[in-house]
Amino acid sequence: MENFNKEVYLGICDTIMSKEPEFEAGAQKAVDRGFDNIIMTAAGGTMARFFPVVWVMKKYSSVPVYLVNSADIVVDTPNYLSEKSLVLSASNSGNTKEINEALKIARERGAMVLSVGDPAECPLKDLSDNYVSAPINLGEDMYLTFFMLGLSVLYKKGDFPNYPVWVEEVKDLHKNLVPLKEKFDLVAPEIAKKIAKSPYVMMTSSGILEKIAYWYTLCVLEEAQWIRSYPVSSQDFFHGALEMLDEDQFLFILKGVGKYRVLDERVENFAKKISNNVVVLDLADYEIAGSEEFKDLRSVFVAASLLSDRLEHHIEMVTGHSMAFRRYYRRMEY
Repeated sequence: MENFNKEVYLGICDTIMSKEPEFEAGAQKAVDRGFDNIIMTAAGGTMARFFPVVWVMKKYSSVPVYLVNSADIVVDTPNYLSEKSLVLSASNSGNTKEINEALKIARERGAMVLSVGDPAECPLKDLSDNYVSAPINLGEDMYLTFFMLGLSVLYKKGDFPNYPVWVEEVKDLHKNLVPLKEKFDLVAPEIAKKIAKSPYVMMTSSGILEKIAYWYTLCVLEEAQWIRSYPVSSQDFFHGALEMLDEDQFLFILKGVGKYRVLDERVENFAKKISNNVVVLDLADYEIAGSEEFKDLRSVFVAASLLSDRLEHHIEMVTGHSMAFRRYYRRMEY
């Protein structure tokens, strides 16, 4: 595969897994201290990546779990953020303005903060009671560390007893993702061409994967490639988005493997009657072996691995536009 170093990639997984005891240590501190609610906060694509973590945590725990944009906390702090709150956060750079401002408010209100970021030293670390530094550049790495951050808390609280089983499954995550990347690389160039040539890209996803369409269109297609795009959940597709279809409109469907798959299929079946430009990435064709309990959860890692690594590369090759170049983001005051 182009632009892929297998040895480095596998090493990233080893590094992240070596940090697991640090996540458990922070989780134990939180449980020992006690909390009445859990607030996950971040911004943009980072917040979107917290969505499936919150999804899973709500499934296993009766403790209220909230996902709140950090900017919202800054301008309109929720009344449930208090000394009885546990706040979980993350930032790739460790210096995202609204995230750090939100955590300052959380600390002022007496909340405990657990976080993860890439740099060993950064403002986010100084605002946290427990900070774990881990490589989180790739989508699957962000999801892996974010799930560790949240699920370790539930494990220590007694709400997620199969956490050790899950940890055992993900220790070889990158090794298991490599053949799926190789398989996807056979079709990714054509998908990239369709995306790059489309004046308007629509993307759908649902269930635990719902916010993947959001972060991919927001952070990759718009922010990094300046491609006009629109994310919509499969459950909302028939309340507006369907009227945008014509025979040429490009629609990218991320088809899940869980209960919400029927909603993705509903979109697919309808869209193919209208448009000749529908692409379906069916995650049933790219599965990692493992327990039935975590099947839906594993699909999050797979989707991120294919989209944020391989498809990004091929889009970049078609457009000639570096994924690293920005006109305004972190280049101007705003």
